[in-house]
Amino acid sequence: LWLVEGADRYDDETLAASQRVATDLAEELYRLQQIERDERDREADQVHGLLSGSEGGQPNGLAATNLYGVMVIGLRLPANVSRPAGLDVRLTAAVDRGRRSIQSRHQLASITPDKAVVVVAAASAGELESHAEVLLSATVRELTDLGGTEPIIGVSEPVSRPRELARAHEQAELAVSLASVVPTLPPLVTWRWLGPLGLIGQLLGDRDPARLIPVPIQRLVDAADGETLLTTLEAYLEHAGDAADTAAELFLHRSSLYKRLHRIERLAEVDLRSGNDRLQLHVGLILWRVVGSGRARTRHRN
Repeated sequence: LWLVEGADRYDDETLAASQRVATDLAEELYRLQQIERDERDREADQVHGLLSGSEGGQPNGLAATNLYGVMVIGLRLPANVSRPAGLDVRLTAAVDRGRRSIQSRHQLASITPDKAVVVVAAASAGELESHAEVLLSATVRELTDLGGTEPIIGVSEPVSRPRELARAHEQAELAVSLASVVPTLPPLVTWRWLGPLGLIGQLLGDRDPARLIPVPIQRLVDAADGETLLTTLEAYLEHAGDAADTAAELFLHRSSLYKRLHRIERLAEVDLRSGNDRLQLHVGLILWRVVGSGRARTRHRN
């Protein structure tokens, strides 16, 4: 409580009364903080119950609607940068800002020191994605002073019943996990957008992807110009073997592209006309991106 004195200084009686008022205000503020903390704890418990499948029927804290989804807010950090302190406070502010853009009882959140998990009820898939964009914008705003720290959000497929939210949570967690290590992914990743990358992430489980990188990709990684060759191969496969589109994306003359492709075939001992070889290489590139997250991200940003 600040008192601004004018020409006449406050007398002892006024100062004593002000001190009593300040004490009362402090107690009231503490009471309100405790109420808010208890409400957040109850909300987090509801989220945990929903995502663990222990909630039966329609949960009290979440409105009944057409669709539900799970969003996980995390960070993509530059190499050698530690997770910032007080992240949970900033995530709480971002989630609260997003809450103001949605109807009452249409969002529940659980916030931990390193991420936020948000359950959303909506009328359509478009509404879920729009809310994810609002949350991303709010999180960017809260973290704007942390240089190089990029917020990311993984968004599940929408589900029609609350009891399916456990599966949706797995999707959102995997999406944000992949976005945190694969530099080519956007900061807002929906499960549907991940496509085969999401499938590969599911198949990997807890296994080390480094042990699964196929030998042809490893040969290219070990080459002196490996980064260039891998980027060329990635673009070529993404364009379904269309040399003109690949050359245009890489700003290469087509003859230069063909030289690189022949070098790739020779080093990796593959035939790019073979469907099996192309499939193995494409999957291997995805694994390489996941394994080489720190190294790939550093090179990508330089």
